[in-house]
Amino acid sequence: MKILKLKPIDLRKTGSVGGGDCSCSHPDISSRKWYLIQYDSLPYIGHFEWLWYGWNFDGVYDVGVQLNYPELERVWEITNWRKC
Repeated sequence: MKILKLKPIDLRKTGSVGGGDCSCSHPDISSRKWYLIQYDSLPYIGHFEWLWYGWNFDGVYDVGVQLNYPELERVWEITNWRKC
């Protein structure tokens, strides 16, 4: 069993890209990386996708979760994730 290596993402930086106009932007999030999030007290693994309104996490429900949702409690980048 492989143990995930996690790098915490500071959600206080949300909105700090491009002058802070978008509350869904973040300088440390990429669509090429995998993340573990805590959403509404439950863990989910997936990746973020940049949509017209900002970052959207695809690993929760069919429509995903926006980065600025208050139920999104924590985010970690999975630094050793390799999708099979």
